[in-house]
Amino acid sequence: MAWPAPATITKTASGQTITNPGTADAEPYIVVTGTGDIDLAIGAKTLRIAGLASKITIDVAAGLAYNGAVNLTGSLTGDWPLTIPPGTSTVSWAGSVTKLEITPNWRYI
Repeated sequence: MAWPAPATITKTASGQTITNPGTADAEPYIVVTGTGDIDLAIGAKTLRIAGLASKITIDVAAGLAYNGAVNLTGSLTGDWPLTIPPGTSTVSWAGSVTKLEITPNWRYI
């Protein structure tokens, strides 16, 4: 049985929910567009992004954060890796975020 490729989920307002239909924590691919210091929370986990200039791509499965060819992994502190637990979680942030794109990579174990 083949599983469908996960669709990208776009959030433009803090406090919305995301539902992980899988049976294990998802290791998402996240693109944050914004500036300054940002606290990004999914459920009970919070990841701090320091000094964002415009955009950051966070590849949880690869353990990397970058913008183009620039490694930004060192600008992350807090709950790493930022996974999505099974069930419904609130996605929220503090700071100047204009768009959040999450490709969840649901996992079934």
